[in-house]
Order: sequence, then structure tokens, then C-alpha cells
Amino acid sequence: MTFSTRLINLGCSTIDDANGKTVAIVTPQGWVDWLLREPGQPGEHLASIDKETHLGNVRGMKFNLHVQNPQTHLNRSADIQIAGQGQTVRVSAQSTSANGAIRADYCAELSVSPATGRYEWSLVSRLENASAAPLAFAWMEYNNILPADTGGRFLCARRKKFDRCLIEDANHVIWEFPHQHVLDYWLIGRPGQKKIPNLLPGAVGNWGGFFGEAFNPIVSVDACDGEPCWGICDAYYDFHCCTRFTAPLQPGGVWNWRYRIHWLDAAQSKPLQDRARRIQVSEVDWQARSGARLGLGFNDFRKSVQLDGVDEGSAFIPDGRERFWEKSGGPDDNGVVRMVSQQAGELIWKAAVIGPTQMPPASCLRIRGKMRVEGAARLFLRLRPHIFEWQPQPHVDWLPVVCSEPVSDTAGRWVEFQVPEYARTALERDTELGIELVLDGPGTGSVSGLDVMLEDR
Repeated sequence: MTFSTRLINLGCSTIDDANGKTVAIVTPQGWVDWLLREPGQPGEHLASIDKETHLGNVRGMKFNLHVQNPQTHLNRSADIQIAGQGQTVRVSAQSTSANGAIRADYCAELSVSPATGRYEWSLVSRLENASAAPLAFAWMEYNNILPADTGGRFLCARRKKFDRCLIEDANHVIWEFPHQHVLDYWLIGRPGQKKIPNLLPGAVGNWGGFFGEAFNPIVSVDACDGEPCWGICDAYYDFHCCTRFTAPLQPGGVWNWRYRIHWLDAAQSKPLQDRARRIQVSEVDWQARSGARLGLGFNDFRKSVQLDGVDEGSAFIPDGRERFWEKSGGPDDNGVVRMVSQQAGELIWKAAVIGPTQMPPASCLRIRGKMRVEGAARLFLRLRPHIFEWQPQPHVDWLPVVCSEPVSDTAGRWVEFQVPEYARTALERDTELGIELVLDGPGTGSVSGLDVMLEDR
């Protein structure tokens, strides 16, 4: 296998195989979108792309060439060289924090593993304290990986790949973390914040990654300064590759990481999955994060989100002050979400604790249900679509909102409502959609029998 590289649009470069199929894309923002798992896999020769990769727009599997936390930014576009008689691609990048205190160097080498015959990335990351004072970090995120079709959130549930992460700890115990969109698994010990659900001890040689498919991507830590640790986001399920530290980095001091990103087949994955222990969710998390599940199709508000298992629902999380969840009641006794306000202005209840959901391309969304309103308030459901853009600088383009007709005092009756159909084209791959229940003014508003319908166009 020999590789070649090309420049394409948007300042990006491709890495191609001997047949011209694009194996990976390298962006000027410092991201790699890795498209093909192994030689011979079907692929295409990409002459151009519509948009640089980001969390909501991944074609293959994303990882980065800069430090995630604290954030550093590339000094210039990554340098891509062919080595080893065309059998290795070496991608080098340098980045600096905004205040100049941190310098980072990344070297990522792509080759074919002689053991598996699959592509594999070997990375060396180096971070230097370029300031005149010690830098104290309790933890640092040196990379972040995300396979496509992993974190599309509940409207993309039927397209999702991978449904859990497995992580090996320092005692060689394998822990299973089911994917669901309410509980994030921060296992890195952020100072001043609750550990969810607990810290895992880490050691060199540990690994972690995504599981649930015939081929599963993992990160193996071959060497690092500090203690390896991980985090799993509740939004995209991006896998935070981190390190804990117990001492500051002195001026001129350096921290190093050496690690690999590679794929396991079914035979390699099964014994690991069989050995895995399900991570325990605390009673505190159940109390704080259990809420009325919002799913596709007819919604039964009696059902809570599943914190200890795979669950692609979004949720209305009650607060006991203004937002309430009743597991019985409603016109069909299928549960109610209820809002109470004592003042003018909007009281907003987002249908997710993780913010907006993605909406699949070439699809249309319809939402309908029943409402009851008491007092001087109006109640309606609002969709807030937006799209992330890189150019001319990273920003969000907010699109026109879509709202159901406001419902006023219903004299104790339940009345039907619906949100106008909202559609996306095939080119709009990374639309984010905030779903909000809005009570405008003093009064009480309730929703039941919510029907969320998503159809392909």
C-alpha cells in the first residue's frame, strides 16, 4: 500500500490510497476526518468537500492535531509528508494557546498495521510550558475522537452507530458506559465539580473506545506523562482522551503522550465486551437527571430516560419550582409536563439538558400533541434551527424559528396543537434544532400526548 496527498478546496488536504480513494481529510483548523478503515474498503475520490469537519459534520472518524483543553490553535496548516517509500503518511502540526503560555506539537503517522492489515494512526503529542511561571493543570485533554453516526442525538437515533464506550482501568478492569443523552461520564476529576459517576484509576497501557458494531475504534495509550483518564460527553458521545496531573508544569517543562487510534474486529471486540462491567449510576444522578422522555413516535410521559442503559431519548428534566413532571394524568392518562410562572415574559423548558439535537439531512419533522392553559399565559412549542459555520470565522448561523400557534386559557379542556412541518435538504447535514416548550406570561401550561414524527424526504 502506497499513499499520496492532494490539496482540495477550503484549504484542506486529502490522503489517498494507491487507487485514488480518499483515506482521510486534514483541515486547516487542525482536524483529521479518517474515512476508510482498511485497504480494499469501498470509498471515493473526493475532489472537494462542502464543509470542513466539526462535531456535527463528520464523514468517517474525527480526531484533532491540537490540544482540546486548554485550547490551542494551529500556527499554520499542518505539514503532510510521505515517508517509508510511500507506505507512511506523516502529518505534523504546531499550535499555541491564545496567551502564548502553551506550545503543542503533534505528529500523526498513518500506515497499515502488519498485524491486522487495517489502517492505524500512531500519534506523538508534546506540550511545553512557554511561560515564565508554573502551569497548574489538574487534568488536560490531549485529543478527542468521534466516529460518524455516533452522536447525532435522538432525531438521528435510527442512523446511529455504536451504543457504548468501554474503558480499561489501571487494574485491567473493563467498564461499560452505555450511551444516553442525559448523563455525561466525566471520569477525569474536574476541580470543584461532581465526579460522575466516579473516578477510574488509569495507567500506561490502558485503552478506551467505542463498541457495539462489527468493527470498533479504540485509543491505546502507549506512554504518557501523568495518569491516563477519559470522559464521555452526553451530547455527541465524543471521547475525551485526558490525563490527570498532581504537580505543575514548570517553565520550559514538557509533557508527552504516545498513543494509537485503531480498529478492533468482532473477534477482538467480543471478549472485551463479555468481560465488561456496567458502570453504576448513583441515586443522586437518578434524582437530578431523571425526567420525562422525549422520543420518536407517540410519547408516553410516564417513561423516564434510562440513565443506566442505552437511551436515545431527549428529556424534559423537572426542577420542582417551575417545571414539573407528572407520571399520570393527561387526556389519556399517559403523563404530563407542566410549567408554572408567576410573572410576565417567557419561561422556557428545553426538551434536552444537553441543548439542541441534530436533525438528519433530507428529512422533515412534525410535532403535535395536546395542551391545557390556565391564567393569563400563552403556551407554544418552538423550534430554533441553526447551523455551525467555519468561515469567515467560527460562528453559528441562526435560521428562522418555527412555532406552533400559541394556546391561551382553555377553560380546563385539553386542546390539540401542532408545529408547522420543518424540512431539511440533503445538503444540510449538520443542522442543530433546539426544541423548546414556552410559557409566555403568568399562568400554568401543560402538555401531554406529544407525537414526534420524523420522515425521510
